[in-house]
Amino acid sequence: MKIVINCVSFNKHSACYSKYFIKCFFTWACNSHKEDEFIFLVNEECNSQFLLAPNAREMNTGKKKSSVALTAFYKIQLPLILKKIKPDVVIQPFGKAGSGTVPQIIIFEESQAEKISGYTVSKAGVCLCFTQHAVQKVRSLFSVHEKKIIQAPFIAEQHIHELSLVQKQQQLARITNGKAFFLFYDDGILPEEALCVLKAFSLFKKRMQSNMQLVVVSINQILLEEKLRLYKYRADVILLAEEAMNNEILQAAYGFIQLNQNGQLSALVTTALLTGIPVITAPNEGLAELFDKSLLMPETISPEKIAEYLNLLYRDETYRKAVIANGKEKMRSFNAENDCGRLWKTITETVRKT
Repeated sequence: MKIVINCVSFNKHSACYSKYFIKCFFTWACNSHKEDEFIFLVNEECNSQFLLAPNAREMNTGKKKSSVALTAFYKIQLPLILKKIKPDVVIQPFGKAGSGTVPQIIIFEESQAEKISGYTVSKAGVCLCFTQHAVQKVRSLFSVHEKKIIQAPFIAEQHIHELSLVQKQQQLARITNGKAFFLFYDDGILPEEALCVLKAFSLFKKRMQSNMQLVVVSINQILLEEKLRLYKYRADVILLAEEAMNNEILQAAYGFIQLNQNGQLSALVTTALLTGIPVITAPNEGLAELFDKSLLMPETISPEKIAEYLNLLYRDETYRKAVIANGKEKMRSFNAENDCGRLWKTITETVRKT
């Protein structure tokens, strides 16, 4: 079987769960099905990120910096590529279908559920959503057979490398001169999220009187730098560019904040839970469905609510350890081998039906 995976919309430093999902699943698929061929369509920025096994190769489709360029890709370039390659199936992880007759499996996240078009649903052999909440939302919008819109298994790495205590101390020395820190990842989608977290950190510092730092990894580094100019606790905030984000920084954090009020799943949240880092995030039905009580999720997002969790994590080590244990237990409940096998069955059944 020849499978094309359309990865053109991923950027190099993307922390979205869809990219993480594609890497986790197709690492398994490439190694479990060596007789099959996997072709990853990538943009210029993501070159060499999907060479997962000898039976996987990349096809660089050039730069895709604008929405106009992406539209042209789906309408013109993608059909020409598929005509040349002649795959058995195309995996589309951005909630959007291309034209042509090749069977397509469309994957979309919670944040895309209300935006999916009738054209995409009509072209899909099957639509995969990461939560049952998203499945029901899409089914309510379109009159199609229930088997056409189904829940994808939640797949996570089970053998991720955890930093030792010494390695964490080395990271602390490198980032904050040895001081503990909360980590906030600002994806830049909602600018007010960064201001909310900065206000929460001010409340925390005022109440706890600690030397705790706040490390902010932001897509909008220049914009935030200006906003921090008159910030009272500027000396306790370290601002880093998006490309600085990695697992080492995440695992060295005392707690992790990623609000994701748009509902998009995050690979960083998954990694944090796997490696024992408490996560504060915005209320979301999809996240609540997947992770239950393993996330610190207030009923509403405000500086006061976030500060309450920062205070709790800082002053109550028993509480923090319980949060960490809940997260690790939840991640152990996902069976990657079984889940990957179920998804592979969905792919092969989609090919057989066409």
